[in-house]
Amino acid sequence: MAEIIIIALLALTLALLGATAALSYRALGALGRIEAALRALAGRAAPSQGERTKEDAEQERYQRGVANILAYGTRELLRRGGEAQ
Repeated sequence: MAEIIIIALLALTLALLGATAALSYRALGALGRIEAALRALAGRAAPSQGERTKEDAEQERYQRGVANILAYGTRELLRRGGEAQ
């Protein structure tokens, strides 16, 4: 009887690990899409005219910073295999 309980607990543990891995994979995919969208937005933020104001430059630096933070987080999650969650 004890063997059946141990096997059931092991199966449950493996199922939970699989579900966690799948959720982590989906979260990483979402982060990648957000990163790509932010990079695209940062590319469009440049004014069409030759003049850039101080606020435009500041906004662009902020957008690049956010994109870099997301890229770093995504790389770390991939490197650690999702264990940071």
